Amino acid sequence: MFGKFTLWAIVPILKFLDRTDELQKLRSFAQWEEPSLAIIYGRRRCGKSRLLQQFSKDRDLYFLADKQNSNLQRERLAADASRILHGFDQARYPSWESIISQIDRRMPKGACLILDEFPYLVGTSPELPSVIQRLLDVGKLENLHLILCGSSQRMMLNLAMGATEPLFGRCRLILKVRPLECGWIRKALRFDSQEAVEAYSILGGTPRYWELARDHGSMEAIIKELILDRDGILHNEMRRLLLDDLKDSSLAISLLALIGKGCHRLSEFAARMEKPATHLTRPIGNLVELGYIRRETPFGENEKKSRRSLYKIDDPYLAFVFRYLEPNRSRLEMGATHQVYDEIERNIPHHVGNIWEDLARASTFRMTIGGMEWQPAKRWWRGSRDREIDIVCQSLDGKYVLIGEAKWSSVAKAEQILFRLKENAAQLPLKKEQKLKFALWHKGKAGTKGELLCIGPAKILDAFS
Repeated sequence: MFGKFTLWAIVPILKFLDRTDELQKLRSFAQWEEPSLAIIYGRRRCGKSRLLQQFSKDRDLYFLADKQNSNLQRERLAADASRILHGFDQARYPSWESIISQIDRRMPKGACLILDEFPYLVGTSPELPSVIQRLLDVGKLENLHLILCGSSQRMMLNLAMGATEPLFGRCRLILKVRPLECGWIRKALRFDSQEAVEAYSILGGTPRYWELARDHGSMEAIIKELILDRDGILHNEMRRLLLDDLKDSSLAISLLALIGKGCHRLSEFAARMEKPATHLTRPIGNLVELGYIRRETPFGENEKKSRRSLYKIDDPYLAFVFRYLEPNRSRLEMGATHQVYDEIERNIPHHVGNIWEDLARASTFRMTIGGMEWQPAKRWWRGSRDREIDIVCQSLDGKYVLIGEAKWSSVAKAEQILFRLKENAAQLPLKKEQKLKFALWHKGKAGTKGELLCIGPAKILDAFS
């Protein structure tokens, strides 16, 4: 399946990529005259710490928390502060209010105190959010902006938006750091466009995974050594991700495993797990909120009212893990890495094709197609899979509808594809005056085949970078 390309054997640490929007928001936050609060969150390994380090200046104080006792944490913070504030660690600080207040008094106006892995601090000092609330509310802070960052998405969001939480309504900025867009993996790993899509379909947009991948010689080595091997760094990454956000991850893992096996409807989950569907709506909603799965409804239907929902895993790495690793976990624990990889290699085109289809839908509003600009696309289906269209979207002015198919292969039977698209388009809920355009997302070059507009990997990746 994979080409015989090789990753660069000797490479520097992955360069800081993208994050232009996030940096701009942080810089705008830091320009406020009065002390302000920002909360930064997102799943682990997405580059939150790297972003904050890129943002912070010499006058800012960055502190990475751990799980030590609160007294020891304050000692570490005082030691870090002493690198900027001479002699700061010579005093003893018996409380969080005392140390933050002293840092505020000695730091220049507009400086930032960045508390990274904030959930660790709250774990040993549950009073800390209330302390920060008091400092902000009574005006005890004169110089400092506070930036709190953490990988526990539910906890960080609850701190900012939970109506009963001390910090509710006090944030000047709430920023979610998401995985990088697929276009950046081409630059990060120095792949051509086709290789980049294949790599993204397995690693997703998590920068740390890309860094790890660059230590290996090929995609085969990445899959075998990083993911499938029972001692691989990413072998149990999925479980660590879910534990960051969920007290009990067993139900979430069960739901994700069912999706990986091809179940996509709430009724299917309920039947397979022998639970009432009403007992699963909240866990599914939590996974959607955290960005691990997404809910799809057909084109033309009201998203809030539609009962024709499908649930899909919304991350390429997790989709790969629940399609190939989890069903084979017992075999992999016995060391059958090579046998499992051989099976994956035979079936991987289907997985890459699914990710390619997702990218095709997500690309429509990011680029010009057929000389026109388009709205975000959706899938359409009715009954059996024979009545299905991969990509459907309207032009910005609503006069045209783009009908498309995504295939991870080169164009071989363009006429058959066009015929099938026209046949299925006749079933769509369109307005009479709307005109149709047809497109194919494939792994060949961009161009046209009669009425069929052909879009290749290079154009897609350009749209996502």
